[in-house]
Amino acid sequence: GIFTISEFIVRPDMRGKGFGASAIAEMLAESEEILGVMITDASAVIYPNNIPSQKAFEKAGFVFHSQHPDGDAWNYWYKREQEA
Repeated sequence: GIFTISEFIVRPDMRGKGFGASAIAEMLAESEEILGVMITDASAVIYPNNIPSQKAFEKAGFVFHSQHPDGDAWNYWYKREQEA
């Protein structure tokens, strides 16, 4: 199934140091060990003015997919690369 990340918050004094992107990337890469299931597809909903969150998710492998019809949020998608 597709996993949805609905809340991901980094402590204010720790923001801007790459912790968010690395934590998201590690959760995705090690999802089988952490959650007991391999995440192959995931979605995230991010506000358009939340540039730091957009950058963190993009660094972790998410890409912009679409804007909500009312324009108040953006959809980001992640798909695990197939191993050769």
